[in-house]
Amino acid sequence: MDHRGPLYLEGQINDVFIRRALIDTGSFVNILPLSMLTTAGIPLSKIVQSQTSISGFRNKSEVTVRHMQVNLKVGPIRSLTKFYVIDMDVAYHALLGRPWLNKHKLVVSTYHQCVKGRIKLRPFRIP
Repeated sequence: MDHRGPLYLEGQINDVFIRRALIDTGSFVNILPLSMLTTAGIPLSKIVQSQTSISGFRNKSEVTVRHMQVNLKVGPIRSLTKFYVIDMDVAYHALLGRPWLNKHKLVVSTYHQCVKGRIKLRPFRIP
């Protein structure tokens, strides 16, 4: 196992399987590429128009086109999650940042390539 690599989790958005949900502890937003919305069958009419500037892409700021909430399932966690939508090609299907991690009180271990947490005092691990 390469402990230096990015941490990807598998999950589902609206019952559509995603295999590359990138965990980014430095991100203050959750991000979803516009192409993933089409794959998940989410109509653009359900997306709220919003412009937010996000730094870090191509060493410059990018403006999100919209934001929305989708049903996200990762391991034993199923919740309504707010994503900002970007219209660009990226290497992940979804980016899960601090809002998602903090909402579920999760701890990230890049060394062990997993996310750990508790549901009703029972520990769980998502590899």
